[in-house]
Amino acid sequence: MLPLSLIYRVLFFLGLLVSSELATLWQLLLGTGFMGGYTTFSTFKVECTELYLQKKAKILTAYISLSYVLGISFAALGFFCWGVYKNCLRMLSGVVE
Repeated sequence: MLPLSLIYRVLFFLGLLVSSELATLWQLLLGTGFMGGYTTFSTFKVECTELYLQKKAKILTAYISLSYVLGISFAALGFFCWGVYKNCLRMLSGVVE
């Protein structure tokens, strides 16, 4: 059974998005991002709790460490790739800052 706080938050947020004057693309992007992030984080916490309760300390430590290290690393890689892409566009369009 889903906790009521989750249901209220999701419905409130989605209600705000739908009633806002944002473009449909932004509504979809924000709605999907919020829902995806909320459920992914919840799943991560449940899995960590299960490993803790099963007293699997080594696996729990590796799971948490790898999740954060890889998550931050891929975010940094995304920023780097965006910078390279932006610079390529500038060079191709002849715009120099």
